[in-house]
Amino acid sequence: MKKIILFTLALIFHTTTQALSGLTEVGGSNLVVADLGRFLNEPDQSDWFQEVKPILGAYHLYKNQIDSAIATACQNGQKKLAVFMWYAPMSTELKNSNPVWFGHIVDSSTYRPHNQVEQNTRNLIRQIKGTQKNNQPCFNEIQFRFAGQGDADPSAWTSWNETQFQQNWIFIYNTRQIVNSETKYSHIKVRYDLGVELGGSSVGQSRAYVQKLWGNYVYTFGAKDTYGFSIAMAHERVTHYFNALAEMGSVPDELALDIYDDADILLQQAQKELQALGYSKHPIIIQETYTSSAETNQQIQTAINAGVNIRTVMQWPNSKEHVYLSNGQNRHFDRVVATDFLYYQHWPTIEKFGYGGPDNKSVWMAGSHLSSGTCQITFFDEHWRQQHTPIQKVPGFQCAEAFIIFRIPDAILNSMNAVNVVVSNELSQWTNPVTLRW
Repeated sequence: MKKIILFTLALIFHTTTQALSGLTEVGGSNLVVADLGRFLNEPDQSDWFQEVKPILGAYHLYKNQIDSAIATACQNGQKKLAVFMWYAPMSTELKNSNPVWFGHIVDSSTYRPHNQVEQNTRNLIRQIKGTQKNNQPCFNEIQFRFAGQGDADPSAWTSWNETQFQQNWIFIYNTRQIVNSETKYSHIKVRYDLGVELGGSSVGQSRAYVQKLWGNYVYTFGAKDTYGFSIAMAHERVTHYFNALAEMGSVPDELALDIYDDADILLQQAQKELQALGYSKHPIIIQETYTSSAETNQQIQTAINAGVNIRTVMQWPNSKEHVYLSNGQNRHFDRVVATDFLYYQHWPTIEKFGYGGPDNKSVWMAGSHLSSGTCQITFFDEHWRQQHTPIQKVPGFQCAEAFIIFRIPDAILNSMNAVNVVVSNELSQWTNPVTLRW
């Protein structure tokens, strides 16, 4: 009886507001290739340059297939697309064979995209802008990613190459003008990756390149539409990256990380480095990760629960199950476009909760993305973070997207003074815990 009386007092005095973290925005996928040929089903690295075709080089040849994939991605809940541009100065011999692309790269030798690449870029952006769901625009953001290859890749330079730097910079400048002319005054937000996975790298001339290109870009355009350079996340790369840019006088307002395995560990390491640098509030874009991986999804949620500020998640068109070939080589792709989107959407969040019900043994919780059909309430003891042992599961509750109510079992009320509660939805996405005391 004593505990029931105290619980009633809690009803009167203990209605609580608790905003819990989750993804800020729904993400989507990287558009990298237009077609993979036989490399898709019979991947052999020797076929790479004959079979792999870049999205911006060959879009006009595979427009129907790509447009259909974009529409499917939209219907499956994706809200953002990243457009990938691998580029390099192609030799005269290569251009005589195909002036537009070679393998995965498009030509940058003329300091601007080839006419066909420019038209493909414009048409692809128009298709993304025009894709709708329920008569409303589907996509709200394009991340446009520049990736220098061959002579355009500063990590391969043994000494500074000013001529090539200027070619890269002018090529980026001219491509940006094309992209912005198609997105200006539209509902599409654009974020530029000035150099894929160059952030924090010290290989070759990468650090000097990152500094000079950042300086040029910020001086010319400001920093509002770029996060600078994406990072292939590893220990201390965030620190090295921000220190390099800080020497140029400014840093970007968010961080883009390519993360595949051990996402929870690497994301918390990135957050730790941001905090040490004084940028603990900076949001993180997961710019690349496995397509629809339940394991990666749970690791990302673990990082969110630990306080990592993740804005959105973008899939790479390769699943965790198909990363490596039988010879141990990285497969790179197991599909042309990652159209599915089972995971990496909004995680459920609890914003308010309180006690009530006719017998004063019930709890109500209000929030978002709690369920679209059913959810599960799980109780943990007060020391659950150490034990990770559930006390009792209460499955099968019918609950709404923004509100649930459930009864605390008598067995818990009569044996404990407090309990941690988490809610999971049908995608096995969990809220942070709420502690109930009586």
